[in-house]
Amino acid sequence: MLRRSKVNAHKPLAGGQPGWGFLLYTTGAAVVVAALFLWVAVGHSDKPDARKAHAVQAPAKPVSPASGAVKEGILNRVARGRIERDASPLSIAALLECLRDPSQSMANRRAAARKLAVIGSPQAMAALNEVLRDGPSQLKAAVAESLGGSPSPEALAMLLDLAGNADEAAARGALRGLAINGGPEALGILSSILFDEAGTVGLRAEAALALGGMRQPEALESLTRALGVIRNEVLLEHVLDGLGHHPFAETETAFRDFLNRGDISAKVRCATIEALGHTTDDATPFILSYASDEDPRVRAAAGWALALSENPGEIRPQLLGWLKQENESSVRLRLYQALIRQENVVAADVLPLVQRENDADARLAGLGLLADAVRSNSESEAGRYFEINGISDLKNAVYNSSRLDQSLSAIMALGRAGTPSAVALLGEIANHPTDTALRDAAKQAIKRNAAD
Repeated sequence: MLRRSKVNAHKPLAGGQPGWGFLLYTTGAAVVVAALFLWVAVGHSDKPDARKAHAVQAPAKPVSPASGAVKEGILNRVARGRIERDASPLSIAALLECLRDPSQSMANRRAAARKLAVIGSPQAMAALNEVLRDGPSQLKAAVAESLGGSPSPEALAMLLDLAGNADEAAARGALRGLAINGGPEALGILSSILFDEAGTVGLRAEAALALGGMRQPEALESLTRALGVIRNEVLLEHVLDGLGHHPFAETETAFRDFLNRGDISAKVRCATIEALGHTTDDATPFILSYASDEDPRVRAAAGWALALSENPGEIRPQLLGWLKQENESSVRLRLYQALIRQENVVAADVLPLVQRENDADARLAGLGLLADAVRSNSESEAGRYFEINGISDLKNAVYNSSRLDQSLSAIMALGRAGTPSAVALLGEIANHPTDTALRDAAKQAIKRNAAD
């Protein structure tokens, strides 16, 4: 049996069919790279070689300047109703010194800002105001976001003022801070910015995502209303993303009505379904209803939403049945990824599908699925196939693929298998003479195996 494992990923697909750019590149650059960097915690200064660095530069979808910092953290932090806090027992004097010292790393200065905001004393707030006047944009944004978790009575007024700052990075940080604050004034300013046609797409997108993390009915109402009036597709995707973070019981009608409209593009239709991957497991039957859609891009979006879902429920039979009759490789890729989230997947059911898989990305995903079976039973038919054929294919993907995402996906599969031959290959990769990203990924995979 295959053990359950969580899929860590961010957004759409990989492949190579013309005209599917926003969907078909994403397995690599958006899913595997994002997943691996969360899984591996890669941190290095050396640049990968040119052939691989090029592969991860294209974004998954048209992304606003606001989306990166917001999507990767703010929604989760707002949903918890607080900013993440570091309990390091540094004195206020040490924090002030760190915050003001330009020789300190930006990470250290941001951490100091967060702690000072939480302290909220007059001395701490004066220092934060000083940074907001004279500091670099990146630090201003961190200070602004940190103010959302501050107990100081000055914090809200500072945030409201910063929301209109000419420095857009600081303004976006303020919107994140307002979402964390969660009060009625904060909600009002976020809604007004979302509907401000004179505002930048980046700032309005930030407001949409921030509203997605707020549980007040007014936040949901603003996002639902935005579906009816906003036409910019990049901004709409962020509105849908924010809406997807609300409980599906509260959003089903809005999603259904929007998908039934005849004036939305296929791209937005896919983004709508993908957004449901953020919501509760109540959305699973709704998502599965698109398994038979005539547009393979929509089917792939449905598969991705199920792979992303935190609680998809027990849908192993539906996924296997769909996978067996799916003729589009980009969709099969997503179904393999969704199956990794399921318990009690029988390796014998998956093996013949992987054996005949002729798409590189889908095959890598299938081998990743089989890797669990290899760990638990290397003497099974699936285990023997993995050892004879899978290891060779994964080694080829690591060393010969022109795409970094495929190489990293192969390393992840080797780590999941954990057999002597897989670990030996990881050891070889960990000594890669030129590629730091591959070396770091392999080393982390080896550490995880040792810990298990």
